[in-house]
Amino acid sequence: MDLEARIDKYAELLVEKGCALERGQELYINSPVQTVEFTRKVVKSAYEHGASYVTINWSDGLIGRYAY
Repeated sequence: MDLEARIDKYAELLVEKGCALERGQELYINSPVQTVEFTRKVVKSAYEHGASYVTINWSDGLIGRYAY
């Protein structure tokens, strides 16, 4: 199994078992912009498992520093 397939499986495991997402539920993801590719995989998996809506809160270190 190549790395890309493992990452896909991990995203699916995260949604299915880690979040225990049930059909019709909403999912909120807090994610740094550097992980955009993985976040997209999680969002795809969430919709495939029946999420009604997925909200993503993007952040990075510089934006965090501006808040202080």
